[in-house]
Amino acid sequence: MEALEYARAELVRGIRNRDSAAYEYMIGKYSKTVYCLAYNILSDSHSREDIEECAADVFLDAWIKIAEFDEEKANFRTWLLILTKYKAPVQCREPG
Repeated sequence: MEALEYARAELVRGIRNRDSAAYEYMIGKYSKTVYCLAYNILSDSHSREDIEECAADVFLDAWIKIAEFDEEKANFRTWLLILTKYKAPVQCREPG
């Protein structure tokens, strides 16, 4: 099966249209970036599993909150990192 490639605008449109292939592509493309930021925020006090859960929650938040994304205010990668920045402290209050 051939892997799909998305331009940033197509990716956002795909997620807005609830295209599961776009969601999977987003995870594949940005998981390392999101995980690294979550790791930097949480590694002192949380397990690897907690950090992985935080990263997964960020992608779920992106899926749910995609209507809030405004490409005129930030690019998609930046928006995901902002979601990560705000999701990680929530994880900090819920140590596993």
